[in-house]
Amino acid sequence: MKIYLLRHAKSSWEDYVNDHSRPLDKRGKKDAAVLADFIRKNGILFKITLCSSAIRTRETLDIIIKNAPDSFDEIRYLDSLYLASGEEIMDHLKERTCSSILVIGHNPGLSEAISFFAHHETSDYPTCVLAGITSKNLMQKSQVDFIVRPQSGKIVNLS
Repeated sequence: MKIYLLRHAKSSWEDYVNDHSRPLDKRGKKDAAVLADFIRKNGILFKITLCSSAIRTRETLDIIIKNAPDSFDEIRYLDSLYLASGEEIMDHLKERTCSSILVIGHNPGLSEAISFFAHHETSDYPTCVLAGITSKNLMQKSQVDFIVRPQSGKIVNLS
């Protein structure tokens, strides 16, 4: 199984109403488009995408879909992924049996889940980070293929 974990792109704190409703800022929109190019150019396909219901995760996904539309099959928006812990993200992964899955969420849960697969503790992966993982068994025998993020219009390898 291919697992992809994505932290939403940079969001705006201007006109802050509530956390769930925060939109992306200018940099976040640009970063999401750069990441979409990486996904498209590398032929990454997501059989199922599970996305937090927050505005910033939805906007991140919308921009990626616009720029890499052939990468997506089924998409589900879940309230349960809004601020989900790493353990809750892992529970969502355990429920699925498909060839590839993308989870779009928030920190600290996303960093916890990536750290689990990378076998080292990282408390705060930056916004718009995408981790690609190959897993034969979710609890063991997993390999982190890449951890990347857009920065200054380019993709930077964090692994």
